[in-house]
Amino acid sequence: MRSQAPARVCLFGEHQDYLNHPVIAAAVDLHLTIQAEPRKDELFHIQKPDIREEESFSSRGELLPYTKPRDYFRSGINVLIKEGARIDHGLDVVVHSRIPVAAGASSSSVLNVAWIRLLRRHYLPELPEDPVADAERAFQAEVVEFNEPGGRMDHYASSLGGAHFFDFHSHRHELLRTTLEGLILVDSLEKKETLGRIRLLKEGQTSALEMVKVLFPNRPLETIEEGELDLLPGELRPFGKAAVLNYALTLKGREVLRREHLDPSLLGALFREEQRICREYLKNSTPRINLLLDEALAAGALGGKVNGSGGGGTLFLYAPGKEERVLEALGSLPCQPFRVNLEPLSR
Repeated sequence: MRSQAPARVCLFGEHQDYLNHPVIAAAVDLHLTIQAEPRKDELFHIQKPDIREEESFSSRGELLPYTKPRDYFRSGINVLIKEGARIDHGLDVVVHSRIPVAAGASSSSVLNVAWIRLLRRHYLPELPEDPVADAERAFQAEVVEFNEPGGRMDHYASSLGGAHFFDFHSHRHELLRTTLEGLILVDSLEKKETLGRIRLLKEGQTSALEMVKVLFPNRPLETIEEGELDLLPGELRPFGKAAVLNYALTLKGREVLRREHLDPSLLGALFREEQRICREYLKNSTPRINLLLDEALAAGALGGKVNGSGGGGTLFLYAPGKEERVLEALGSLPCQPFRVNLEPLSR
């Protein structure tokens, strides 16, 4: 048995999905792959040779207790058991991945999507192929089971493929594009801490948005100007500006990306504006990421931004027709770049 899922990049709406704000995310063709063979006993033996780890546990068809934070192989099984799966034998499992780990490209969410897909196909084969249902199962396994602060964006982007506008508050998604030329994903090689940063930014933006509602009653967020948000108290001001400006920018990004004839210059300018918001207000860029972006822009890239929770990890660049010049410019800097394309839609 084989299951594969792609990495994701957040094009617009960084740190917005857990605020019930819309986001635009795309799956790209860097993959995590799980191969498995059924066993005759109850043992699950999982090998992760890329990071030189392995683990084993037994399942007798009952909900498994968690033995560590982010115990995803057990949580995936628990989610399927809650749907009626009969786990009457184990698996020998091998996991391989080209996705940078703990770097903002959603490696943990991709693992959950691929693992859920494999378990569902093997233990509940009567269920239909449904990438939305698999995305929701993966979200349950990663976020709900461990009471983590993240949202659904990563799981849905990886499970569906392509570039989508997601509005989880309204339970809808819109396919914007199946191709987008000129994307380069770059691992800055700076390690980051994900959960603490997400909690900090989620709490700050949530509090700021409550104050925004008081200051601007009945005003749609996209109509509030940046300068008007100076009315917020000092400690909430950057969080409020990030939440409101990112909301409006995501709506602009949707309009640009849904056009049949894409305007690369305009899209690049929107990516640069998203990076400004991330750098100035979310404070989730770093001097190294800023340097990589500056060098790429000088070499002809039209835009780019930090990718994921930030504070290190990955960024992406948008350089249609200038990919080789940008890669050459990054060659002497501490980073690992990947030329990527959008992942085809899940079938």
